[in-house]
Amino acid sequence: IKGREYHPVIPFYKYKDFFTDMGLAYDDLVDLKAIGLVETDFPIIGGSAFETNELVTRMIMYFGRSYSVPVERNTLPVGNVIYTRIGHALCRAVGQQEVANFFDDCCLPYWRQFEGKS
Repeated sequence: IKGREYHPVIPFYKYKDFFTDMGLAYDDLVDLKAIGLVETDFPIIGGSAFETNELVTRMIMYFGRSYSVPVERNTLPVGNVIYTRIGHALCRAVGQQEVANFFDDCCLPYWRQFEGKS
């Protein structure tokens, strides 16, 4: 979406073992929601999606790596957890660090499932 960044991408239910192995359990997400840093939609299997009125090709970037969602669409699925405004501001303030294998083992498989679907 023009000029906007969104964090994080957490398709928690689809990759629960991956997130649990890196120390992010369901209870942690509940706590983060309780203090207002994230919003969750766990009852919805497909998760959240960002929408725009324009059909644009989405470019996904993660620590210098990129992936272009090959289908022009007006939604981009982002998983079951998204930052609130304060969560996003806190993330920018404290910085981020790359998570090993996150892009290849979680992000790419997650978005590739939507290829060819609009």
